[in-house]
Amino acid sequence: MKRWTRIVRCAIGIVQAVHGFRRVECTREWRIEGALGRKVQKWKEADRLEQEAEEKRRQGMRWADDAMGIDEEDLADNFSEESEDDKDDTAVVKALKATSVLSF
Repeated sequence: MKRWTRIVRCAIGIVQAVHGFRRVECTREWRIEGALGRKVQKWKEADRLEQEAEEKRRQGMRWADDAMGIDEEDLADNFSEESEDDKDDTAVVKALKATSVLSF
């Protein structure tokens, strides 16, 4: 009970110092209204936008940066270099390599 008494006394001090914070009579409820209420709404909206931006950043990094780190031109060059190095390949293997290089 002592803790609740200290909390109420502190809250009453805040009510006297901060416009827009008030106690609902005969209850344990407190309300935020007026200019303070508008500020609280702005803060909540800013937090929500920040969380959305953070989530978009996380999703963007996960898919775009990690999965697409290989350049298609570099990949095609690597395949063409491999096909030139293997002179012992059969005609079928050479045809498959040529087809795979063209598809990139």
